[in-house]
Amino acid sequence: MSENGNAVKPPALVVCGLRKDYGDDTVVSDFDFEVADGEFVTLLGSSGSGKTTTLMMVAGLVEPTGGTIEIAGQPVTGVPPQRRNIGMMFQSYALFPHLTVFDNVAFPLKRRRFPKAEISKLVIESLERMQLEGFGHRYPAQLSGGQQQRVALARATAYEPPLLLMDEPLSALDRNLRRSLQDELKRFHRTLRTAILYVTHDQEEALSLSDRVILMTEGRVAQVGTPQEIYQSPRSLFVARFLGESNALKGEVASCKGGEAVVKLRNGQVVGGTCSEPLPAGSQVVVVIRPENLMAEANDADGDGIAISVEEISFLGESVRCRGTFATSEPCTLMVGPDHASELSVGATRRVRWEPSKAVVLPGDT
Repeated sequence: MSENGNAVKPPALVVCGLRKDYGDDTVVSDFDFEVADGEFVTLLGSSGSGKTTTLMMVAGLVEPTGGTIEIAGQPVTGVPPQRRNIGMMFQSYALFPHLTVFDNVAFPLKRRRFPKAEISKLVIESLERMQLEGFGHRYPAQLSGGQQQRVALARATAYEPPLLLMDEPLSALDRNLRRSLQDELKRFHRTLRTAILYVTHDQEEALSLSDRVILMTEGRVAQVGTPQEIYQSPRSLFVARFLGESNALKGEVASCKGGEAVVKLRNGQVVGGTCSEPLPAGSQVVVVIRPENLMAEANDADGDGIAISVEEISFLGESVRCRGTFATSEPCTLMVGPDHASELSVGATRRVRWEPSKAVVLPGDT
């Protein structure tokens, strides 16, 4: 019970020691995680990372080699999919083309033997929630992509399951439609607050939609955190490189104290950054800086920044990407606003610097 006397809901999903082997090949290795009631959690990773296999085990469509699964406080390991009380939405939406919108949404309710009057009530409420009033008589082929997505969401949530599973539902869409439907999905989650376990390989999508992100690689968890935590404070070079662009400068620790490190780079320059763990003096490290956190000096005069040679400039609309090489012989990517593009030119030498709080110092073997 909570302090005000209301019952505290259990997590929508609890996974402990989840594992999946196919012969000698381990696809998911001893995976632990939770999805709180009303939380949006994304499994992010490249093809083969184990994210979809994990989702399929939660759904009951793939049998785990080991581990346990609880949904809304109830053990479901070994329970068939139709008895797990979850909603599911896939890339194709899987709408029945021969059924009307109303009957598509009613289908899972009929399978669960809801009374006829209640089915009608729940379908109407679900369509209204998805702003699809008046669409009940139409067929899927008569709907836009966005409308089809909302029908699929209405069907998956009509019986108000404690957990909704979504497997790359937007991956087949063009960029503009995808962004529009991301906004629709965020609006839906804010309104209904259904817990969601979402699978995608798209970094931008994961960062935009999620309360928390679980980044996976080779069947293991690379890092778990809010989108801001994972992007701004990567715990490994893999995470830094997977999520967006990053600059990586090798060096050795000169000093480390109170979460701040001073690093001597290959060319002898000394720079600063933050660290999440103590790093002994002399240890090999990598200083990671996002391109947008590099600041170009106004001119070529000597300063406390690091020299870069500009080799390529690309106009991207809202920003300009500059690629070049650091004085340490390592590649450099710098992002600036269009108004500052005139300060950079191919073949020029510039100095760049960064706020130490914007750089992350990682052990050299990450």
